[in-house]
Amino acid sequence: MPARFKLVGALTRTTWTDEKPWTQMGKLSLGGEAGPYETKSYFSEINDIPYRFVVVHLSALDGRKRKALDKMMEAERAEIEKAACDLRRRDFVCEPDARRAITSSQACRRQQDCIHSHPRF
Repeated sequence: MPARFKLVGALTRTTWTDEKPWTQMGKLSLGGEAGPYETKSYFSEINDIPYRFVVVHLSALDGRKRKALDKMMEAERAEIEKAACDLRRRDFVCEPDARRAITSSQACRRQQDCIHSHPRF
């Protein structure tokens, strides 16, 4: 699936954060330097049509990929913590105002996720 679909980013994050074990596939090539592959499968919908997505991962490059994803997730965590800290510093007149501010912050975050560029692995 082309990386321009936001589902690719969601599957990438899910793959690295969930506890679902990788299925060992072994070498998928007869070449002498072929590396071992692992897979995870997920079900999702696009335009109300159910699909099964298989994430394929080359184990040999695990360290570099994991480091890039960890760096991306750390940056997102820091961004979320900063937004939460900014909200905690604000004084609200009433609870509905506070709830609207939280909802607005979350909506802004979801909109940024749609634009956020995810690394292609």
